[in-house]
Amino acid sequence: MGLFNRQAAQQYALKWALVDNPAYAHLDYVRGDCTNFVSQIMLAGGWPMVLDGLFPNQPLAWWSKDDGSWSQGAYNKYIVPYFSRAWASASDFANFLELSHRASICTRDELEIGDIVQLAEYGGRLDHTMVVTSLTSTFGGRDANVSYHSRYQFNVSLDNIEARYVGKDTMFYYWKVADVFPDSPA
Repeated sequence: MGLFNRQAAQQYALKWALVDNPAYAHLDYVRGDCTNFVSQIMLAGGWPMVLDGLFPNQPLAWWSKDDGSWSQGAYNKYIVPYFSRAWASASDFANFLELSHRASICTRDELEIGDIVQLAEYGGRLDHTMVVTSLTSTFGGRDANVSYHSRYQFNVSLDNIEARYVGKDTMFYYWKVADVFPDSPA
C-alpha cells in the first residue's frame, strides 16, 4: 500500500503553480497543461507511475517519461509517446482516478489540501483539472483555494471560480485523494 503525502503535494503545487517545471513537458499548445500539472503534483505526493505496458491509451496507464526533449521540439506523437493519456487529459485522468482507486468522488465540503477539482463544460465533457492548495475560513464556512496550469493560477478561491459559472452548462467534480492507495491499481 502506498501513502499520499498531502504536504509534499501542496509544496510542489505552490512551488510550480506560476511557472513550468523544466523536467516536464509543457502542454498548453497540445491540449492544455492543467492535468499534466496535477499529475506532477500527485507524483510529488507519492503516487508511483503506472506503466501498464507503456501503452499511452490504456485506462490504467499513468506515466510521463519526458527527458526535456519534448518541450525542445523533438517530440513526435506518432513515434514516441512521452506521457499516457491519463497523465495529460482531464477525462482520461478522471477514469484513471476511479479505476485505480487513488481517488473517489466526494462533496465539496470534504475537500482537503491535495484533493482534485475538475470542471466539465460543453455538455459534460471534462476539460479542466485543479488541485486544492489551501483552505480558508469564510463567513459561510470554508473555501477551498486551488492552483492550476493552463492559466497559471495560485491559490484561487473555488467560490469565485464557481460563481463565474452560475447559470452556465457547467459541472464541478470533486475528488477525494485516498491517503492510502493500492500499490497496483487493478
